[in-house]
Amino acid sequence: MDREDEKFVNATDLHVEATYRLTEALVESENRMRRRIELLSEVVFETDEEYVIVFLNPAWERQLGLSIASSIGCRLIDFVLREDQPLFGELLSSCSEESPSSRQQFRFRRRSGAIAWIEISVARIPGGGVIGVFYDVTQQKNALDEIAKLSIVASSTDNMVIITNAAGEIEWANQALLSISEYSLEELLGRKPGSVLQGPETDQETVARVREAVHNGRSVRETILNYSKSGKRYWNSMNITPIHNKSGVVERFIAVQSDVTALKGREQDILQQKSELEEHVRSRTAELAKAKEVAESAALARSTFIANMSHEIRTPLNAIIGLSWLCLQSDMGEKQREFVEKTALAAQNLMRLVNQILDVSKIESGGLQLEAADFSLESVLVNVDTVIGELARSKGLTFRITRATPLPQRLNGDALRLEQILINLAGNGVKFTTTGSVDVVVGLKQSDATAVELEFSVKDTGIGMTPEQIARLYRPFTQADNSTTRKYGGSGLGLTISKRLVRMMGGDLTVESVSGIGSTFRFTVRFSAGKEPPRNVRGEFGADSTLKRDLESAFRGARILVAEDNEFNQQVVRELLELVGATVVIASDGREAIAQIAKESRFDLVVMDVHMPLMDGYEVTRKIRSYPMFTELPVIAMTANADSEERGRCLAAGMNDFLTKPVAPELLYRTLHSWLAFRELDSSSPRHQTAATGVGNSIAKSGVSAVSGDSPIDLACLARLAQNDTARSIRFGIKFLETSNPILIRMQAAQSRRDLVELASLSHRLKGAASTIGANSCADLCDALESASRSGNFEETEQLVDALPSLLTRIQLALVELQQEDPLRT
Repeated sequence: MDREDEKFVNATDLHVEATYRLTEALVESENRMRRRIELLSEVVFETDEEYVIVFLNPAWERQLGLSIASSIGCRLIDFVLREDQPLFGELLSSCSEESPSSRQQFRFRRRSGAIAWIEISVARIPGGGVIGVFYDVTQQKNALDEIAKLSIVASSTDNMVIITNAAGEIEWANQALLSISEYSLEELLGRKPGSVLQGPETDQETVARVREAVHNGRSVRETILNYSKSGKRYWNSMNITPIHNKSGVVERFIAVQSDVTALKGREQDILQQKSELEEHVRSRTAELAKAKEVAESAALARSTFIANMSHEIRTPLNAIIGLSWLCLQSDMGEKQREFVEKTALAAQNLMRLVNQILDVSKIESGGLQLEAADFSLESVLVNVDTVIGELARSKGLTFRITRATPLPQRLNGDALRLEQILINLAGNGVKFTTTGSVDVVVGLKQSDATAVELEFSVKDTGIGMTPEQIARLYRPFTQADNSTTRKYGGSGLGLTISKRLVRMMGGDLTVESVSGIGSTFRFTVRFSAGKEPPRNVRGEFGADSTLKRDLESAFRGARILVAEDNEFNQQVVRELLELVGATVVIASDGREAIAQIAKESRFDLVVMDVHMPLMDGYEVTRKIRSYPMFTELPVIAMTANADSEERGRCLAAGMNDFLTKPVAPELLYRTLHSWLAFRELDSSSPRHQTAATGVGNSIAKSGVSAVSGDSPIDLACLARLAQNDTARSIRFGIKFLETSNPILIRMQAAQSRRDLVELASLSHRLKGAASTIGANSCADLCDALESASRSGNFEETEQLVDALPSLLTRIQLALVELQQEDPLRT
């Protein structure tokens, strides 16, 4: 081969190789292009000049669910919804090679039958036919439709509506918001509401709560201060709600707001009014507190005045009543006896008036307290018959007490106040009745295991009352007849007190009356059910014919100190006590009383006036109790103050009992006698030695036998104390138990609060009383308890206090056995 031929061959090989390599490159490029088209999420299609599909990438199947193989060869327009085909045909025919068509949306039907919104962009290719791209915008279209619908609703409401994207940027706002904010929609789009609408006084804590909720995709409701474009303030109550897609991801937020500026203004007005009202209330409260203080001071001054007045009146009354009683015990002429009897009666009437005034004062101040103790209803009725019946019969009237139904024998409540009501009402009946009768009727209204309700009526045939008189009947110091010529006297307090006492007892008092014919008062009261009456183991003084003899026997040889600063009262008490054989020593003030006790320690009892110069009765009693040898010395208070508070102060000071001036002689004797029987025996006392003489023989004669073994009480010792009288032995034993129970309660209280000083003192007191009656086991326990208390051994005191109740119960059982041995003697 020549050189030229060789060159030609080489050139041909190079051309073939170049062509081959170019072909490979073109194939590779086409493969890369095809792979890219097949991986696209959008549909890529190509048609021939008749718009028949010649190419589809796999996205066709993913978007519409249609097979590529079955779709190639079909006209593209056949897949478009019929209603959109005309517009789709115009799109295909209008496209050119120079520029692709603009994007337009058409509805295609998926294989499932569902409608798909497809956005199409097409371009004509040389030689005919078109090539284009599908974009599935169904979700966006539906969302926009939703927004459009919401926009229609939001545009027609007075509420302000803002729609933001997931980042919180405004996409849309309705006209209501544009109007109040003074911004245009264009000025708001793409901006966050807070950056536009919030101002210097917007609460940043509220803003932080809103941001935190939006950041976490939660709903939030807040009221916030916004500003318009011109700076006008307005308050918004907004509710922000997140909108989620099918995957649960937040796509946007909708905020619905309402203008609450007017409401906020009213709130501010209300707060201002509230503040002003609170200030007014504070001011008025201060005024009322001051007025209350003034009123309370006035009430206190009145109560103090009444109490002082009562005290001042009771003191001379005590002398009048006591001296009158003493005079009536002596021999005197008939005329003198009449004068003295009338003096005593006038003093009793004055005493009733003082008591009534004091009762009214207590009731009005809320200081009157009803007692709760077991009592016999029959005893109350007998007392009323004794007091009022005698008065009625002396006027020639018939007085009857009728039990309309079977009545309970024992009740629990305030017997004295019930008696006071009945005496007031029945006494009025007798007072205002000249001829005829006064009838008291009592019946059981209802009862159960714990409560009893009684119904009383008091009917008279007296002068009666008019309706006008009834209307003012219960006013204090007011009477039915207030004229200066009125025939009937009285304070006008009895009915006032009675009505208020009835109400305190859970009932009411009513009246029916006809002028000239008579009156009927009715009332109901409630009581707790009482316990069965205990056997009468206390004994009573004998009949009037033997009273003086019984008293002389009880008081003979007793040494009694009377601490009293009033000369008349000194004389009354001295003569009353000396009349029955007691030896009386007088102390005119508190210091003299202390000096007398220090000088002569052999007193059996002290009668202590509470209000004395230099040292009052409280202080004297406390000093007496400070000496161990006088812890059991009976101290009986005698005071003109008749309220329960005074009684409480006396007992708290260490006094044993309480008498109110003026003291009825019988009550004075009875009270002192009950305590004299319990004074501590001393073998050095001549009187006590006499009482113990011949004990050995007397025990056998009295029928008292000492209980052997572990008896909690030495009955021989008790017999000596009672001078060999079984009934008196039992009375002393019962009295010991009655006085021991309050001490036990105080001991338990002292133990619970770890007050070992108080516990030692109480143990010492109970030990002395127990030794007196021969309750040696109790005395020994108290002695051990006193020692443990003084040494601070709390655990031992706790065990001893716990053992005391059962020991007292054993003493009680021993007394019951003693009574059963000789029941007729009690």
